[in-house]
Amino acid sequence: MADARNFRKYLEELSGNNYLKKKVKSLEKKNESLEKEMKELKELLKQIKTNIPKALPKQKGRKPRPMIRIIEDELAKQKDGKMKVTDIVKMLKRKNIKSKTQNLYSSVAASLANSPKFEKIGKGEYRLKSKASAAPAKKKVVKIATKGKSKS
Repeated sequence: MADARNFRKYLEELSGNNYLKKKVKSLEKKNESLEKEMKELKELLKQIKTNIPKALPKQKGRKPRPMIRIIEDELAKQKDGKMKVTDIVKMLKRKNIKSKTQNLYSSVAASLANSPKFEKIGKGEYRLKSKASAAPAKKKVVKIATKGKSKS
């Protein structure tokens, strides 16, 4: 029997079967260790995913206009509440407000003209609309005279 076992081992060594068995065992061990690492990494990814807040979408529509708000604040500080466009442009330049336009004057004038917060009181002169003037004016009722006899 011992000869048969030795003969079997001898045949396995000659055919390379023994070497392949050892190689398969080492690869299986390596595979198990890699699977353990994968499980650990998956758990870490789950933890990371739960901790990260969702990204917010970009704002749609028009972006806020800080220039109008700055002008509004400056006009509110004025005693009489009115300023010329040239003075507003000088004030904006002092505050280092940047605009994409090459001509800041036209940009400011257009912003003031298009904004419902301001009213034009003279050539190149604007002021903040007060709450009283912002309310719609009362409509006058006009009676139309009709020809003919009235029913009375």
